[in-house]
Amino acid sequence: IGGGSGGVGDCTVLAVPTACGGGGGGGGGALHIATRAILMGTGSIDVSGGNGANGTNNPLEAQATGGGGGAGGMIFLEAKVVMHTGQLVTRGGNGGRNGGAGAGSSLDGQNGGNGTTEGDGGRGGGGAAGRIRINAASGVLCERAQPSAACATGPLRPQ
Repeated sequence: IGGGSGGVGDCTVLAVPTACGGGGGGGGGALHIATRAILMGTGSIDVSGGNGANGTNNPLEAQATGGGGGAGGMIFLEAKVVMHTGQLVTRGGNGGRNGGAGAGSSLDGQNGGNGTTEGDGGRGGGGAAGRIRINAASGVLCERAQPSAACATGPLRPQ
């Protein structure tokens, strides 16, 4: 389940190839499953964002910036009883590293880093975590959610 793709860094300045900024990671997709009965599953559902691309390194120019990680997607489950034993994952993607050696930031919305020297690009920021919503009268709810803070529960809506 995929979201949109990230952008592509520009590699030219006045029609001359130069250091290239990394493209951003694609966002996670969305999944909505609703039933009036029991919803059972065992496999993982992963709508995480994609990682940002690394910036290029042109020795004659500055180090290029890393692309930002894509945001995590949305999982929405609705049933009288939800019994899902697999993981529900909505993590944001990692940010890309700059054209030098700076590593990109990790998951779930952490800021990117500054460039290491004047003119160098910074590291890409991590994509924000997505959301998980489970509306059910009973069952296994947020115990298998990653990250767990992204999960919320509520009563089953009248149908």
